[in-house]
Amino acid sequence: SSLIFSITMAGDFGGYSIFEYDNEAFDMKRVYLKYSNNISDDLNFKLTYDVGRDDDGDDASADDTKLSSYLKHAYINYNKSFGTISLGLIGTNSYGTQEKTWGYRFIEKSSLDLAGWTKTADFGIGYSRSFGEISINAQILNGEGYKEIQDDEDFAVYLRVLYGEGSLNKNDGFNVGLALNNHADDQLVALFGGWAKDKIRTGLEYNRLDAGSNSYVMLANYLNYSLSDRWDVFMRNDRVETVETSNTETNTYLGAIWKAHQSFHIAPSFTMSDGNNDFKVSCMFKY
Repeated sequence: SSLIFSITMAGDFGGYSIFEYDNEAFDMKRVYLKYSNNISDDLNFKLTYDVGRDDDGDDASADDTKLSSYLKHAYINYNKSFGTISLGLIGTNSYGTQEKTWGYRFIEKSSLDLAGWTKTADFGIGYSRSFGEISINAQILNGEGYKEIQDDEDFAVYLRVLYGEGSLNKNDGFNVGLALNNHADDQLVALFGGWAKDKIRTGLEYNRLDAGSNSYVMLANYLNYSLSDRWDVFMRNDRVETVETSNTETNTYLGAIWKAHQSFHIAPSFTMSDGNNDFKVSCMFKY
């Protein structure tokens, strides 16, 4: 049997596009199209389409590099006094708070997302609830991510516990949190914290991934300073170590953001990766 919703298009439509110059070429890095609506006092839903290159992320070996659209979020929230239940294709809870503390998804993905240590969205069910300053979010998901169907019997369990302000890119305050993922032979432990006050925003992460017989540790920290209403400068450092071999890889990001308009940002930046320096200019258009 199937459950079908027929909904008049009258909600919130938005998203943003990332246009970029990277070393020697222009590209449309990413496009997000988002639509949400309230069905009733208790029910709301969200749809997100993600447009990107076919050779991006998990599809790096693909010969076809055209821009393709993926359904990334398609879920319904049931909101009651006991908490919120989410059903469908939902965003995972591993890195959302850290991404908001970092604050510059249009320049680069957050550390866990960029490393590919966790899925960004997946099919399943989630539960969330706040107890004052403490919020919890638990999910049972397929484990393969939103681009794949489940091919084994092992579900993934995701848990996040957060104390404090969850949107430091918008509000002053601080937070500390823990995220745990478990799927088959892979386990992720993520500890994170952030602080924002007046012109300064900063965050710190410790992440450990045990993937079969291999283990990896990541330390990430980032700092943003607002020079004025129009200009920000930032620094970020990601350091990943393979535990068994002690091999390390370090990526450092330095740059500035010009807020030409609240819906149009331009960000020149440098990425320094073990002796290699790359320059790019990222432009974000909100709509």
